[in-house]
Amino acid sequence: MEQAVAMYHAEQAKVVPEKKKSLHIVCREIESEHKRATGREVHLDPSTLNRLYKGGQRLTNFNATKSWLLKGEVEKVIEYALTTAERGFPLSHQRLKEHVDDICHARLGDKFLAAEVGANWTERFVTKHSKWLTMYTPRLLDSKQAWAINPTTNAAWFKLLGETLESGDDGK
Repeated sequence: MEQAVAMYHAEQAKVVPEKKKSLHIVCREIESEHKRATGREVHLDPSTLNRLYKGGQRLTNFNATKSWLLKGEVEKVIEYALTTAERGFPLSHQRLKEHVDDICHARLGDKFLAAEVGANWTERFVTKHSKWLTMYTPRLLDSKQAWAINPTTNAAWFKLLGETLESGDDGK
């Protein structure tokens, strides 16, 4: 879409005797160029091009302004979720919600108190960031997995637990 906006700006800058390309033609040309370059088809809407040409903002940018979490906070939440999962304690939706509520409350203060993230927020968050996060349904260990737990694994676990307790790091 950025290429289409630039092309349409160039078309509008042409002097009067030259024929200017319409929004529809600019969209079709950019779609064709993209197909040739990548082999994938895209559809550019002329009304969206017109809105962006007139100084409007992209829908993704507008939606980002409504997000509870800032970009850096999203990265930290994903990192936290992956770290806890690596330690063998994947986050439940409730625990993820509590963690995000704490972050938002720390940044927004009383403005956030009554709001909290909604009931389906964590599901949408996991879906949106599914490249890194996936839903996990815990199962009981089968007998082979249970026998695979050995003294070395136990020692590593208790060492990690001891270091965590000594450092006072509660995982936040």
